[in-house]
Amino acid sequence: MTNLQIPASIRKLEELETSVLFDVASQAATELGGTYVWLEDHAGSESEAEQWRAADLQLRRERRELHPDDREAVIAAVCRWGSECRRLDEQHGLR
Repeated sequence: MTNLQIPASIRKLEELETSVLFDVASQAATELGGTYVWLEDHAGSESEAEQWRAADLQLRRERRELHPDDREAVIAAVCRWGSECRRLDEQHGLR
């Protein structure tokens, strides 16, 4: 499901301009949010659907609270969100 190409190393992320880095973070959050929505739509039960809704809401909060000038936090978010998206894609056969 994900087409996002997260740079292979944190060093590459650190080399990006601040505005570009924040765009990468926004894209990573969008990809992960889309995965959560897909999983919610295809959940086997209401409780499972609620789990994915809650995950999406938490992601939205994290994204809103992310300050574009806090490069360390932005890089951590890109790595975390990209990793989670890939994990879910593989776990649920979304690729």
